[in-house]
Amino acid sequence: AATLPREAIVFRVDSMLVANQLGGTWACRSTDLRPLYEKAVRLLQMLQQNRENAGEIRVQHVYREFNRDADGLANEAIDSYDRSIHTNGIVVDDRWTLSDD
Repeated sequence: AATLPREAIVFRVDSMLVANQLGGTWACRSTDLRPLYEKAVRLLQMLQQNRENAGEIRVQHVYREFNRDADGLANEAIDSYDRSIHTNGIVVDDRWTLSDD
């Protein structure tokens, strides 16, 4: 996403809560979710900063019934995750790494 030239980026998620919190419509009040929310906001801000003069970045809610294939792939990835193999977290690409810290 960081290398896409001047195009808008839309993250489509099946969680209305996540879409509205990251979109700024709803507040994140959960003390358990707050660190993850703050990290996601920082990543979105970094992505926007790395794409100067590019299109907007937004998070959009998609109902699961319209997102079955992606939901299935996400569940498959979650089910196959093995900490003994993925010792550095989950690498999205060589510049963006998600880890437990």
